[in-house]
Amino acid sequence: MLTIPNLFTVLRLAGVPLFVYLALGPRADGWAVAVLAIGASSDWVDGFLARRLGQVSRLGELLDPLADRLYIGATVIVLTVREVVPVWFTLALLVREALLGVGLLVLRRYGYGPPAVHYVGKTATFVLLVALPTLLLAAAVPSAQPGAAPAARAESPAYAAPNSAPLPTCIATPSGRQPRLRVSALPSSSTSS
Repeated sequence: MLTIPNLFTVLRLAGVPLFVYLALGPRADGWAVAVLAIGASSDWVDGFLARRLGQVSRLGELLDPLADRLYIGATVIVLTVREVVPVWFTLALLVREALLGVGLLVLRRYGYGPPAVHYVGKTATFVLLVALPTLLLAAAVPSAQPGAAPAARAESPAYAAPNSAPLPTCIATPSGRQPRLRVSALPSSSTSS
C-alpha cells in the first residue's frame, strides 16, 4: 500500500540515480552532496511519519533500509570509480552487505523475521551516510588534497607568524652523509607590533 511515508521513501529512492548522475556525469559534487545530505537527513522522516500517522506498513519496513543501502552502495561505487577510495574498501562494504543479506535469507528460511533494529546498526548507517559524502567533498576541493594545504599555507603570508624567526629545515642527502641544516625564513607579515 502506498502511504504518505512510503511515498516519501520512494522520493528518497529517486535521489539515488540523481546522485550517481551528478557525481559521475557533470561532476557537480556540490549538488551530488546536497542530494546525499537530503537523502540521509530525511532518513528519519519516513519512520516518524509512519508512526505519527499510524501508517506503518511492511512495504515501508522494506523500502526504508533499502534506500539507506542503495545510498551507501551508490556512494561507495562512485567514490571507487573516481578513485577516492580503494577497491578493497568497496569490496569490504559490499561483502558486509552480502553477508547481512544472506543472514536475513537464512533467518527467513527457518521461519524467523529480520532482527529488530538496533541503535548500533542505526549508528553504523549514520556514520557511513556522513563519512562518505565528506570524502566526496574532500575530493572535490583541491585544497583538501593531501599535501596541498601545507604548501598553500607556507606560501601564504596570512599563515606566517608576525616577526617570525627563520625556521630550520633538514635537507635530505645521499646515504652515508650527515644531513645538512638549512635556515629559511617565512614571509613576514606587514603588521607591526
